Amino acid sequence: MNDTIDSIVNDMYDYQKENNIKAECLTNSQTLLDILRNSGISNVKSMACIFVGDEGVEKKIIMKHMVLVLDNGTVIDPSYEVSSLENKRYYGTYDAYKKEGYPSFDKDGIHQFIHFIDVSNKMNQGEFCRGENLDYYNKQIAYIMNHYLERKHDLFWCEHESCLESTEPFDSEEELKEHTYKYHSPRM
Repeated sequence: MNDTIDSIVNDMYDYQKENNIKAECLTNSQTLLDILRNSGISNVKSMACIFVGDEGVEKKIIMKHMVLVLDNGTVIDPSYEVSSLENKRYYGTYDAYKKEGYPSFDKDGIHQFIHFIDVSNKMNQGEFCRGENLDYYNKQIAYIMNHYLERKHDLFWCEHESCLESTEPFDSEEELKEHTYKYHSPRM
């Protein structure tokens, strides 16, 4: 499953780099969340956060950012602009951010972060909460799906319905045959 997520996220990064996409964390998170949910991966949710990272020698603080989190706590940042920074730290609460000694937000900054928390809750309840650019959402999904299909044709997949959702591709036709014999042959 992590290979699947990594492949999708890498496609997203490629698309964002090629098209110089910036400040689209809501759309990026909604895009990845939709793809994962439609792929049967349900152990993921959105999370509003405060981001701190290094851009060269400078510290970059983003007071409202959206990422996805797996049930095991792994953060998935579908925004290339942010994930490409060094020493990344994601804070799900303002208190956790402040405990690290970072500068305080003004009242407007706190309200913006609270708004992102509200948006994250809506996303987790199944609402469609992309950013302002529906065209970007659609183009990025098309790009990801085209690359997925290209990869799928280079690999061997079991066509059994339950396997399409739960297995990774096989490296050779022989591995696929062994899998088919082991799991899908009638038993005597």
